[in-house]
Amino acid sequence: ETAVLIADPRRALIKEAGQWAAFEARLDARWGRGLDLAELVVREAYEVGRWVDDLLRARAAVRQDQKPEVLIRHHGKAVMTAREVLILLRSGYSSGAFARWRTLHEVQVVLMVLDEGDEELVRRYLAHEVVESLKAQKEYEEAWETLGHEPPDWTAAERQQMQAELVGEFGRAIWQDYGWARAAVRWPGLRRPTPFAWRN
Repeated sequence: ETAVLIADPRRALIKEAGQWAAFEARLDARWGRGLDLAELVVREAYEVGRWVDDLLRARAAVRQDQKPEVLIRHHGKAVMTAREVLILLRSGYSSGAFARWRTLHEVQVVLMVLDEGDEELVRRYLAHEVVESLKAQKEYEEAWETLGHEPPDWTAAERQQMQAELVGEFGRAIWQDYGWARAAVRWPGLRRPTPFAWRN
């Protein structure tokens, strides 16, 4: 029987798919208007972001100002996350939607901190993106062979050199989670910045 299910999984799932479609239809009948209005808000937010992007991108490039680019990217991430929330809600996954909503809160807080900060803070944020990339490179170095992937196109020595350069310029805090915000957020008793500490 298992072999039959594997051979034609769609046929095996037709009954369950029908039950799930009926559930989603009932959910839409009850919450559809509210979700449609929420989706309309997200769409308008996207349009505003696109308008701001068109307005500021060329001017920022001339001035070599990195802040508008970073803020626009974060706005796009917020729109994408909000859409994920809506998709999960329309399918009845409220716990998953709440988890993504917490991510949306985090994106909003980071955007606000960057907006209020200066160019140095933006520079630290961009450096921290490189830090996250280097961390991912290290994980890949340790796992590529086991996973059967291609070997990395960089050497561990190159990665370590870049890590040392970043630490030398920004300090060891840059290697921590949200380390880019360490200089901007200084509260008594707060050892490391987190989005939920910044705005609560």
